[in-house]
Amino acid sequence: MNEFVIVGAKVFDGEKNLGQVDVHVADGVIVSVGGPRVTGVEVVDATGATCCRA
Repeated sequence: MNEFVIVGAKVFDGEKNLGQVDVHVADGVIVSVGGPRVTGVEVVDATGATCCRA
């Protein structure tokens, strides 16, 4: 399973700015946005970037 968490980015969900929250991705699918940080997976530092839902 390819799994990672994106940290440090501003997140826009297509309607509103969610601020700087973690985005957990597994096998190319967003599993969660926000909430407690997932441990034991690769961390991608996206500080200064913006993540948005396409």
